[in-house]
Order: sequence, then structure tokens, then C-alpha cells
Amino acid sequence: MNLPIRPAAALLFAASLWSCGGPTPAATATQDSVQTNDVAADAPSSADSADATVADQAAAQDGNPADSVAQDAAAADTAAPDTAAPDAAASDTAAPDAAASDVEPVDSKVEPDSSSDTSPAICTTTSTGNLPPGVSIELGAWPQDCTFSISAAAGKFPMPYRVTVDTATTAQVWNKPLPWGGCPFEPTGGGLAARVVISGQNAGTTQQWCICDSGLCAPPKIEFAPLQAGLWPVDFVWDGNNWIGPSDFGNKPGPAMPPGLYSFKVVSEGEFTAAPSASATMPFAFTLERTFELKP
Repeated sequence: MNLPIRPAAALLFAASLWSCGGPTPAATATQDSVQTNDVAADAPSSADSADATVADQAAAQDGNPADSVAQDAAAADTAAPDTAAPDAAASDTAAPDAAASDVEPVDSKVEPDSSSDTSPAICTTTSTGNLPPGVSIELGAWPQDCTFSISAAAGKFPMPYRVTVDTATTAQVWNKPLPWGGCPFEPTGGGLAARVVISGQNAGTTQQWCICDSGLCAPPKIEFAPLQAGLWPVDFVWDGNNWIGPSDFGNKPGPAMPPGLYSFKVVSEGEFTAAPSASATMPFAFTLERTFELKP
């Protein structure tokens, strides 16, 4: 048999159930809130978790998180260009030397270097080679400055020399023939043959005067002749022209030599014996040279 429940009785029944220890709605909500806050406090945020993961990976690779940071900083220094001020030592190498700035500017007018001039000085006199014993060759009276005026000389330039043969000499000589044609050259003093050669480089060509060619002759015989003691002056006078000798067709003197420096040589060549009875022969070759100047 079902008995009807009255509303008032239902309320009393529910109140009795709550009073027996069942949770109230407010307590249940409070507990839910506390549990939610505890979970939130214990769980790390997503950003912190990501940073921790990167740090752990770097620590696993390098072994030390602090060392990894230092190495990263060093790598950044080497990769980045150096924008600091240039090194003082580097700037010193580029800076001009103070001593160099003290040097005076070179004058554009360059004076000729006399040390590089190979032309001999006027009146320079030299002798080379050897002569038979007791024989000497010397120059005579020349102008003091060894200068000749072409206009004043009128084709006559006196250039004397002398051959001296000592009275004590017992040598005998054979004089070498001329270089071209092989003809003999007559002795000029005391039995010794000495010939003159005048040469120089002027007006772009070689200038020369000598008795080098008197024609074609048969091969000479080597015959020795005694020297004659005494002083033998040779009054040589030059005409100022180019010439190499008469040859065998009457070669005429060439053009006049232009002004400039020239070399005057006295040349003697041949063989000698120390005494008439001596069988051994010895060569001799001697050159006496002086530099002179021709002026207009």
C-alpha cells in the first residue's frame, strides 16, 4: 500500500541526509578549487619546459652548460668582423718615415757624372808593353795643353817623338812588317821601326790615320840587325786627315778629322836577340799613347 509523501516530510528527509555527513555543494566546490590550484602550481609552464629542454640538450653535448655559453661567445667573436680601431703597429707601417720627409727634393737638373765618363783626359800619356833592352821611346815638345786649332794649324800638326838607344846595348832587332800587305816598315831611329797611329770616334764614325798599308809584298825574311846607339828625334807632322797608307795604287788622304778628342800612338813591334851570338829570340811590342784635342 503506497502512502503519499508530503512536501514537508520530503524536506525533512533531505535535511537528515545532509546532517549525517554527506558533502555539501559548497565544500565540494571548495575542494575542487584547491585541487585545481595544486595541479597548476606543480605543473611547469610550456615556455619553461621548452627552455629547460634546450638547456639540457646543450649540457648533454658540451658536458657543462657554462662552458657551452663561453664557447658560443668565442665563436661569435671570431665570426663577427673587427670594428675596433686599427692596431697602432699596423698604422705605423703605413705612415711615412719622418726621416724621409726631411730629404730635400732632387733637382731636376742632373749634372753629368764624371766617374761614368770613359773618355781619357786631355794630355794623358801612357806606355804599355816592352822594348829591346837599352831602348826607349818618348814624346817630344808638344803644346802644353795638348790642344791643336784646326784653323790655326793650316794642315800641319807637329807631334814629335824620339827614340833613344843606349850605348851599352848589344841587342839586335827584327822589325815586324806592316799589318796590311806585309811590306817592311823602314826604321825610324837607331835601327828601330816605330810608326804613328792616330784614331778616335767622332761625328758618328771611326777616324784614323796610320801607315798601315803600303801595298802587297812577299813574305818577309826574319833577319836581325844591330841597334845604333844615340838619340834619334822624329819630327812627325800630321796633316789632320784620315789615311791608312798609300797601298799599292797610290791611295790619297781622306777627309779631315772633325773637332774632338783623339789618341796619338807610337807603335813598335818585332823580335830581338840579347847579343849577336845569341840564338834565342824574344818578341817585343810597345805602345806610347797620348790623348789630344782638335778644336775648330
